[in-house]
Amino acid sequence: MTKLQQWLAAAMVFMAIWYGLLSDKVQLDVPYIYKQLLPIICVGIFGIVSACIVLYRTFTFNNCDEAAVELRSQIEDAKKYLKEKGLVLDS
Repeated sequence: MTKLQQWLAAAMVFMAIWYGLLSDKVQLDVPYIYKQLLPIICVGIFGIVSACIVLYRTFTFNNCDEAAVELRSQIEDAKKYLKEKGLVLDS
């Protein structure tokens, strides 16, 4: 199952539940305004959760010192190669 199919299946389930709530086929003691605003509330909650996940993963991101050293050496090699080819670099 592709990711698109998963998202479409989840959206169809949500729409079925929402339709059931709006048409009173599912009996819940929820004010009608909340039933109408359910998609907006869900999008807001999804946004807040997504922002929290991004912030958490940003703050707990690990530095990789070996990769930094390797990248610096590759940059120096590239500078030497370009200097041999006649390119003048300022830094």
